[in-house]
Amino acid sequence: MHNHDLGNVLKVDFIDANLNNDVFSVETEIGKFCVKLSLDSESSNLQKEFKILQKNIGQKISTFPIAYGIENSVEYSIAAMLQMPNVMSAGVLSVVDQEHALPFFFKQLNGFAPVEGVESVSEYLDSYIDFDILKVPDAETDWIKNHGQIRRLISEEILYLQNILRSKKNLVDFSSQNLCHGNLNQSTLLILGDYIHAINWENAYIGDPLLDLLSVRYELFFSEKFEDSLIKKYYESINQSINEPRLHRMRMFARYFNLLKIMVDYLTEVYVLKAYKKNKILNCAIKFSKNYDSFYQLPSFDKKLKPIAEFFVSSVI
Repeated sequence: MHNHDLGNVLKVDFIDANLNNDVFSVETEIGKFCVKLSLDSESSNLQKEFKILQKNIGQKISTFPIAYGIENSVEYSIAAMLQMPNVMSAGVLSVVDQEHALPFFFKQLNGFAPVEGVESVSEYLDSYIDFDILKVPDAETDWIKNHGQIRRLISEEILYLQNILRSKKNLVDFSSQNLCHGNLNQSTLLILGDYIHAINWENAYIGDPLLDLLSVRYELFFSEKFEDSLIKKYYESINQSINEPRLHRMRMFARYFNLLKIMVDYLTEVYVLKAYKKNKILNCAIKFSKNYDSFYQLPSFDKKLKPIAEFFVSSVI
């Protein structure tokens, strides 16, 4: 990174970690920067993210990319640090109360140009539908195998969800070829006034931004009525009419998929990243409780999937 003159480093703070990279805030004489480092360039997706940011600066909903490279086997990317709070800090109402913030964000996202090397929507979905924590390198599988509730969660409920999604995946039209974010949540969405920006584009895929839109409800916990209004404004902004049958199928798929995503993200963070378990369990419990009414509407939820919610809620009581 010495080839990029960012001035003398004044302060370095660790921000976060995921499976393939660590994220730092670096303050220098000339400003604040987000620096991501990885020892696994094949799986980090840092180059993919950097190319996406470079090509779509004009959309004005992402950060400004500065540099990407590999030095001494360490892959890095540098971007400007956006000086705005994420939704987790600002509060969900900071988004919901801004009438035009989300519609404008998704309109801009719909205009993102794809770049080479971005996975397809099928590959993105399959990373969750085919997920098996017992086959992930570095996972604490011994503890899982000896923990009855977690073992049952994996062998029964998650497998049940995955089989449903395999069958429903073929019934949904995923033919759109737009760039999608893939991980919009309270940490990756930043807000300042009427404007929302997104960070962490490593999970981006080629598909329909409608799936991103339908998924964000399960992260920001707004009502179906608010979602209806958001969908209507989104389609108006891109000058398209709503295909109601397709929307219905996509909505049902998104409901099942986000229930699965909560589980897979939890297992990954706790048993692979070895994060502080109680905080991660609490986060999942909150997502379950906030989305319980929506999940409860799923066929057979009461008989097949309710144990998942009960397990996570009881874990933090």
